[in-house]
Amino acid sequence: MALTVIQKPDQTKRLIPAYSDIIFVIGNGQIAGNFRHKYVLKIYSNPVEGSDRYLNGNKLLATLKTPANSDGNGVFNIAKILQDNVETGTKGISTTTHPSQTQWRSKFNGQDYDDAPHSIHQVDGFCGQRKMIRRFYVAYQEEFATTSTGAVTLSGTGTSPLYGVFNGVLQLEDGFEGFDYTPYILSSAARKFMSTQPSTYTRKWRSGDFGVISFLNGQFDSDTTNTSLNSQTRSIRLQFFNSSHALLNTIDYPINSSSLGGTASVGNTTAGLNTIIPRMYDSLFTYRNINCIQSVGIGFNNIEIRNGVQTGTSYYTIHAINSVGSQKSVKIKIQLTDEDCKGLETIRLAYVNTLGTWDYFNFYKKSTRKSEIKRSYYRSNYGDYGGATTSQGYTQSSAEGGKRSFATNVEEVIEANTDFLTEVEVGFMKELFISPQVYMQVGTATSVQFVPVCVEEKEYIKQTTANDMLKQYIIEVRKGHKTRVQGL
Repeated sequence: MALTVIQKPDQTKRLIPAYSDIIFVIGNGQIAGNFRHKYVLKIYSNPVEGSDRYLNGNKLLATLKTPANSDGNGVFNIAKILQDNVETGTKGISTTTHPSQTQWRSKFNGQDYDDAPHSIHQVDGFCGQRKMIRRFYVAYQEEFATTSTGAVTLSGTGTSPLYGVFNGVLQLEDGFEGFDYTPYILSSAARKFMSTQPSTYTRKWRSGDFGVISFLNGQFDSDTTNTSLNSQTRSIRLQFFNSSHALLNTIDYPINSSSLGGTASVGNTTAGLNTIIPRMYDSLFTYRNINCIQSVGIGFNNIEIRNGVQTGTSYYTIHAINSVGSQKSVKIKIQLTDEDCKGLETIRLAYVNTLGTWDYFNFYKKSTRKSEIKRSYYRSNYGDYGGATTSQGYTQSSAEGGKRSFATNVEEVIEANTDFLTEVEVGFMKELFISPQVYMQVGTATSVQFVPVCVEEKEYIKQTTANDMLKQYIIEVRKGHKTRVQGL
């Protein structure tokens, strides 16, 4: 009998979190009467050069082999292989080319990444990191020998459908294959950006803050008229309001704008965008030059560097629109917030959420900085016995010899306090505490840098109004880079 796929990921769920169980079960192998039988699974993905460029063809990621279980089947969990091949981008992307097409590249302060390297958080417009989402399929065979001493040979062949995998997490309690990607396809006013902070939550950011929001941007159904499973986003709309809720300005970011980091090779219409948006159901994903997960700069600093001063703004909103201006996502609201009136330093952290994209939180209350110092010492003698520089045979000075430090190791640790939090804010605070990647914004205006930090907290306790009344968190982070000190 021919090899059979007994189990595979649900084909209707074309987008799979890498940190879940991704199972293939192969059966009907020629086990009886043969020797050293194993099922063979090869994992292929669209090749990526760095985080910038798609290449032609498919790349073999790994070859796995397993003997049959008691049911005669080979069971493969390929999640760990795929986890090593997706990541959340931390930098902008440079200008790269695909055959006959110019790919996306990010910009900061009007300059391409090649001329002004920058973090993903500081982009003027769009940034599509290529490793945030990958396409994959598997090919399966079996190997065996027909005699106990014979050579092992491969037999049979078959391939799976195409799937997408991204740097997300699915918890066990959410169920096997329980991730539903459809709420993140921006095709109606109820669809969501890829943030784990609720859309009803008002973000409190400063005017000098940088940040991005990510969104899923692709076609998931071969029927292009299926607006539920195919992104309808053609622009990201920013609207600015004063404290009386009067609209001050509207700015649209078309995803085909070369000045925003895109390509102007097609019109901003459904037909035009459909030629460059990735299709998640066939091999044309590789040849599309808009990435399937896009990030767009929405920090007030990102916006003003790109568009000029937005005078009088109290708050602003962000949402996706289609080619005729209809709303195709929920609205995100950002309230501009001043530094604490007592002069306390604000600590702004960017962190990777469980969707594999970036979220942000500002700690506006008391923060302390301490430098942990470790020194290595040596002791030297004093006195000059040579007499080479004086007429005397021996001289000495109190500045000579003694115990000295020849190496100093300095690490900065920062403790930050939140304001009193709402139940909504408490709900997503855990994601910051457990995040594998956290960065801190330092500097001002165009001189801002995002530096890596490590969360030092060993536990997270969920606070509730019923248990704790006033809810407040303290977080301790350690800078990823040591403070440089001269050596001897």
